[in-house]
Amino acid sequence: MPILFMLIMLVLIWFGFHLLAAIITSVAPGAAFLFHDNGIATFIFSLSLFMGFPLVVCVPIAIIAGFIFAETWYTTVLQYLTLEAMLAILSVIATLVFGAGSEIAESISRKRK
Repeated sequence: MPILFMLIMLVLIWFGFHLLAAIITSVAPGAAFLFHDNGIATFIFSLSLFMGFPLVVCVPIAIIAGFIFAETWYTTVLQYLTLEAMLAILSVIATLVFGAGSEIAESISRKRK
């Protein structure tokens, strides 16, 4: 059962970031070169996110995978680093939105008491 759960989570992370890349390229068509054929980088990113690998481990993995699977090795690394940056930006936005929302709700509940 845990292996099935891990596979389901890995697939959900994979497709979630493919969707996010599609949204970004529709808004900013100039960034399309970063997300063209990024299956390997998305797989490395979702695996690192799921397994908790640090950036120091994942960048060499992306370099090796770039040499094996891509025409140019650095595109896989750039795609991986772009996905890491997107995760950081989304994390900051979520923290600001939900953190500020909880502070506002807490201050409102204090005023009512």
